[in-house]
Amino acid sequence: MISDFIYKYYIDPIRYGEAYTIVDTLTYALILIISVYLVYRWLSKKQIAIDGTVASGKDTIGSRLAKLLDCFFIESGAIYRAAAWYLERQKADYEDQAQLLELLQDFELVLVNQIQQDKTIFSLYIDDKDIGNQLRSPQIDLASSQIARQPLVRQFLIDYKKALLPGYPRLIMTGRGIGRMVLPEADLKIYLTGSLLIRAQRRYEQILAAGGQADLEQVKLAMAERDRMNRERDFDPDQPTADAVILDTTKLSIEEVCEEVLGLLGKGIASQSF
Repeated sequence: MISDFIYKYYIDPIRYGEAYTIVDTLTYALILIISVYLVYRWLSKKQIAIDGTVASGKDTIGSRLAKLLDCFFIESGAIYRAAAWYLERQKADYEDQAQLLELLQDFELVLVNQIQQDKTIFSLYIDDKDIGNQLRSPQIDLASSQIARQPLVRQFLIDYKKALLPGYPRLIMTGRGIGRMVLPEADLKIYLTGSLLIRAQRRYEQILAAGGQADLEQVKLAMAERDRMNRERDFDPDQPTADAVILDTTKLSIEEVCEEVLGLLGKGIASQSF
C-alpha cells in the first residue's frame, strides 16, 4: 500500500532506515510528482462555454482563445455533425429514435488538439480517419439539426460530451446549449450571434476552404431553416442562458471578438486568474 510505503520510508525513516534504497526514493518521487501535477491541474480547472447561432463564429473564436489561454478545445457542434455523418453512412431514418440510438451505440470518436500558429485545431477521428473536412456541407448541417430534434438522441450526445469533461480540467467548449446542458458551472458563458447574411457567407467560405462546393444562396436558405428548427424544437431550444454575455459578431473581426472575451476575463466576470 502507498500509505505503508510513505510511513515506512518517510514518516519513520530512522526506524526503517536499513530498508531505504534508491529505487524506493525514485518510486516515491515519481508518485509525488504525478500527485502534485494532478492537484495543480485540478486547482487550475477553468471552463469557458461559447454558445451561439449557426456560423456566428463560435468555433473560430474558441480555437483562438484555447491557444491564448492554454485550454483544450472541443467543438461540440462537430460532435453532432460527426454523429450525423456516421448516421448518414448507416442510411439511418432520422424520425426513428430507437434506430438512431441503436446505431449510436457503436459511435466512437477520438478527439485531437493541434497547435497551429495562432489557434488550436480540433480534429475528430473515426476508425483512425480524420473526418473534419466532411462535416461542413449543407447536407450534414441539416442532418445534424434533424438528429438534434430527437430528444433521446440529443440527450445521448449531451451525456457523451459530459463524459469527456473529467479529462480536460482547462477547457473551452463551443456549441449550442453548452452553457445550459453541458457546462452549467462554466467560469464564463458567451453567446455569439450575427446577421443571417454574414453567417451564411462565413459558412460558404468554410466549405470552399475545405475543398467543397456550394451555392451561397442555398447555404443561406439551409441556414435559415436550421435556425428555425433550432429555435422551435421542444427539447433545449436555441437561446442564451440568463448568465451568458451576448456578443453580436456581425461587424466584429475575429481579433475584436477575442479582445472582448479577454476583456470580460480581465474585468472579473469570470473567475480570476484564468
